[in-house]
Amino acid sequence: MKIKTPRWLLLIEAILLIGALITLAYKAATRVLPLPVENVEQARRQGRPAYQTQLLQYYTQYPDRYLRIANEKWDFNAVSRITSHSFTIHNIATLAYSGIEVTITFEGPDGKTLLIRTAKIPGVIESFKTLEVKQIKITGVPKTAANAVVTIAKAVIVR
Repeated sequence: MKIKTPRWLLLIEAILLIGALITLAYKAATRVLPLPVENVEQARRQGRPAYQTQLLQYYTQYPDRYLRIANEKWDFNAVSRITSHSFTIHNIATLAYSGIEVTITFEGPDGKTLLIRTAKIPGVIESFKTLEVKQIKITGVPKTAANAVVTIAKAVIVR
């Protein structure tokens, strides 16, 4: 006795079999192997740095996040092409900073950068204090300068 299977049922079985094989191949290709035991043990022994150490690293790497600039004012003499900048620096870190350098970026009316200058700020700014910076002179500013943006370029931690 011969059993006849409908042709459409054989096609569905073939499609399901091909789909299962593709799924298995995909899972095998994207399998993430576990870390070796030695690496896991080494990471546990090293651990994370202490909170104070990590905070000190952040203060050193990212002074622009802890030194905030406010109350920016600038005057521009188009004839002599000299600007005079005044602003306030707020220190929100728990450490003092010195050797502060600011970058002054001059932009045109369209927002395009025309000139970038760096200026050093003398003195030390203690933690949670402000420093008033007055009359920083910049020469050679293009006559088309419409805006000036002051940002912290770098600073050194005082311990």
